[in-house]
Amino acid sequence: MKLESIDGEIILLGKPIVVESGKVSESDFMVVIPKKLVKSSSMKIEIEIYSGEKMITEYTTAFVGPNKLDKHHEDED
Repeated sequence: MKLESIDGEIILLGKPIVVESGKVSESDFMVVIPKKLVKSSSMKIEIEIYSGEKMITEYTTAFVGPNKLDKHHEDED
């Protein structure tokens, strides 16, 4: 797995992912993004999934950061 849309790191939690052809698998992982790049409490990120060196699919999901990054919370401080 690799982050495509932003600099950061994917840390696999548990065993390495091994999926047989035609099967589905689940795994837990953590996405770490440098604090200076986190601009809001919910950011769209793209994760590429690889088999060896070949990208096999791409997912778009949300990275959830602290609520205090949202503009309406700045006005409350």
